Amino acid sequence: LGTVLSEYQGALLTADRPLLHYIIGIIQQSAGHHPSALLALEQALALLEIEPDEAIPELLVRQA
Repeated sequence: LGTVLSEYQGALLTADRPLLHYIIGIIQQSAGHHPSALLALEQALALLEIEPDEAIPELLVRQA
């Protein structure tokens, strides 16, 4: 999981997208890192409030 998580975090350096934050949140959640997962999901929601993204519905982020 560490390598996968690092790849997605590296992608955030080039594109701060809600989908990337969502994926990171799901990975962290599955690894049991719930506080970090919550932060990533909250960031995804904050970005979706600024600009909706067809790739990731807000409802899906809220359910996570």
